[in-house]
Order: sequence, then C-alpha cells, then structure tokens
Amino acid sequence: MSSNPEIEYGFTPVISSARALLSAAKPSTPAPFISVADNPIPKTALAQRIDLYARSQLPEPTYNHSLRVYHYGLAIKRHVFPSWSFTDETYFLCCLLHDIGSTEENLNKTKLSFEFYGGLLALGVLQDGTGPFGNAVAPRDQAESVAEAIIRHQDLCEEGKITAVGQLLQLATIFGKS
Repeated sequence: MSSNPEIEYGFTPVISSARALLSAAKPSTPAPFISVADNPIPKTALAQRIDLYARSQLPEPTYNHSLRVYHYGLAIKRHVFPSWSFTDETYFLCCLLHDIGSTEENLNKTKLSFEFYGGLLALGVLQDGTGPFGNAVAPRDQAESVAEAIIRHQDLCEEGKITAVGQLLQLATIFGKS
C-alpha cells in the first residue's frame, strides 16, 4: 500500500458521472466470482471500534445495508477498478457510517441533510477515541476522506470529479439498496 495519504485514503479524483465512468471501464472478463469471504471486514482496532459504534447506533436493516455496500463495493473495485488503491479500512469506515445521519435520533438533531450531518458526525466519531468503543482514532486525512464521501454519497452528478472512495460508495449504495 502506498504511503501517500491522497491515494491510501481515496482522494484520487475520478469522473463524477457513474454512467461515463462505467462506460469507459474495462472490467476483467469473464467476471470473476467474488465471495464475501474474499472481502473480509478489516481487523484493525479502528475498524472494530467503528463497527461496534455502527452496530449500536444503526437500526439492524441499515447496518446490514452498510455491510452489503461494503461487500458490493469491494467486488466492484476489484473487478472494474483494480487500479483504485485506497485501503479497505477507509472504504469500510465509509460504508459503516454513510447512513449514520439517517437515524431518527440524528434526523431530529439538525435541519441539515442526513448526508451533511452524517459526514460531520462521522468526522467527529473517527477522530474522538474516547468513550465505550475504544480509543483507536483515524488520521485526519482518513477521517476527512470518509466525511467527504458520506457528504457526497447521494450527490449523483454528471459533471466534474469526485474522490475515488466517494464514487465507489455511490456506486455500491445504488446496488446495495436491494
């Protein structure tokens, strides 16, 4: 893995238009079978802390949706965008926290959209190592990458750029709604 935070945490800019991005992609053929076991949940202290936090905060269907988004996204990344080299941990954090702003409690705390509030909440949770879920904290660059991906995960644009991790979160969220 690169020691460049821009690459490691998914800040590499890619086309915002999912249609254009997928049209230009050259996925491996035939499509490989990718099992859930091929995409294990990261075992880092930070991933485990955020997993415990997400399980305690999200309704079970939303938590399960978040895991589907993680597994779908990694399959897409490995099959369609193998050159994207951000860490699985960064993507896992994005997935677990992408709907944190949509809980009833959080919707009642703000007039911000759930994406914006969720991104800001995720930024704080990732950088605050106090509390019942352990003390592992995300580096600032990683926390900001996750926050941006969450804020933009419903911002389906046809023009401009988005971060690679943000684009993957968008694509997998679309697939993970089922």
